[in-house]
Amino acid sequence: MHGREWFVQPYQRILILKYWRRAYSNSIVHQHNTPDSEEDKEMYSKEHEVWSDCALKKLELQREHGIEDEHWVELYLDYVEDLQGIAIKEALSVLEKPDYDSCKVHFHRRVVAFFHQEKELLRQGEDAWNAAREDEALIMFGRK
Repeated sequence: MHGREWFVQPYQRILILKYWRRAYSNSIVHQHNTPDSEEDKEMYSKEHEVWSDCALKKLELQREHGIEDEHWVELYLDYVEDLQGIAIKEALSVLEKPDYDSCKVHFHRRVVAFFHQEKELLRQGEDAWNAAREDEALIMFGRK
């Protein structure tokens, strides 16, 4: 165990680590390791749809290319890069409206951050991504 405490809300579970001992670097979590108080139930659900879609794509690529073959990682990173570009365009289209909804902007910011985090951690190796997931340090675990 890593000295863990749980902070539980009706729709989310956030792990607060008392200290970091994992071998990964994650600029988003190191900047903001607190729960996101602006995340609501709908945002949580939509974010987890994005996360699930990415997890399914990752599994598909691993099965197609073999988990030992590193080629799946580059294909997955390309996939995530494309999705991040789409998410950025969607965020910009929301911001172009004079009466934009700040909740929608925040949602898009979190999704873009998720894609950034996926790329950053997987480039360090799958062990780094797995460690961050085990620490519940990912954006999708309600991080700010």
